[in-house]
Amino acid sequence: MFNPAPSSGERLPPATKGLLIVTAAAFLLQTLLNIFNPALPLDAWFGLSIGGLARGLLWQPLTYMLLHGGLWHFFVNMLALFFFGPEVERAIGTRRFLAAYILCGIAAGIGWIMISALPQQIAGPCIGASGAVFGVMGLFGALFPNRVITLLLFFVIPITMTARTLVIALMAVALLSLGWDQQGGVANAAHLAGGLAGYLYGRRLARGGFDGWVYYGGQAGGRRSWSALWQSLRAIWRTRRMRVVSTREVDRILDKLNRQGYASLTEAERKLLDRAAKQ
Repeated sequence: MFNPAPSSGERLPPATKGLLIVTAAAFLLQTLLNIFNPALPLDAWFGLSIGGLARGLLWQPLTYMLLHGGLWHFFVNMLALFFFGPEVERAIGTRRFLAAYILCGIAAGIGWIMISALPQQIAGPCIGASGAVFGVMGLFGALFPNRVITLLLFFVIPITMTARTLVIALMAVALLSLGWDQQGGVANAAHLAGGLAGYLYGRRLARGGFDGWVYYGGQAGGRRSWSALWQSLRAIWRTRRMRVVSTREVDRILDKLNRQGYASLTEAERKLLDRAAKQ
């Protein structure tokens, strides 16, 4: 269906393989329980719903990703994860990939609640891994924007495009489809929120926004200590703080310098100009 699949000689990386196995086992269990005990309210317990969260079923933002609305729903999600997940995992590392998958799924659930469930007062649950999988595809499009991908539309018509174009097209379809499927199941709002979360996270990694901690130049499995994490966060904070100061203060100080001369600047203003020059 897609062309970024791992070659036959490569093994699936552990997080992608584990997610495929766990989701498949959950779908099998769901199918068997629906056959032998159809009255069991699996969706009410483990699907995501406002009512369930209000009753204290706080595991729903995680467990809803394990349920699916049918074989086709499950198959398409796992097929996309199989093709896009391995390369993303090898690029950002196993633990970060697993965290990104889960967080994109949670973001998708929150997006579904905020965009669809609350305004429409939907009582039915949201189920499926689509939001998390859209997040993985968003990550792929952000990390490898110019990668050429060929997919078979309806498994018949070949379409070739870049990964960035594919992500934009999927987000556009999800956006235009809001309101079409709002009675439970997998809502388009979840697709949109999950894919957007993955793409924005991937863009941050691709720009080196977490350089030295999260992204290792395309190499998986790197480890850094908590002290390195703290130093990275401090560096990000200092950069953002300097950016805010520059936009609001430096222009004003330069205007004062042009009008009144260097002697008119206060000590604090001179230090700020020095910091801006160093930046």
